Amino acid sequence: MSNLTFSERIHIPRYDDTAEIEYGIVTFDEEKCSGCGICVKACPADTLELMDKKSKMKTPNECMACSVCTAICPDDAITMHKNYRHSGYFKMIGFGELTMPRM
Repeated sequence: MSNLTFSERIHIPRYDDTAEIEYGIVTFDEEKCSGCGICVKACPADTLELMDKKSKMKTPNECMACSVCTAICPDDAITMHKNYRHSGYFKMIGFGELTMPRM
């Protein structure tokens, strides 16, 4: 940090600043969802919840787009639509298409 100028330091994104972060987005097919809750238990960001025996994203959304919920869902009811990204100072590299994690 000592090598950064003052201008560069104030542009480093904070993890709690919603202006600097774009969270991931997943959608649920309610017709396919059986309400088993496996995705809720598996989510490392604790972003999912069961409401009326169906999975939903909590508000505020803090999805880190890991795709664990998509991979673990036995009903194929979850689809990842948007990656987690930082804006501002950091350059995100290596983002390709959204894919399932390796099993």
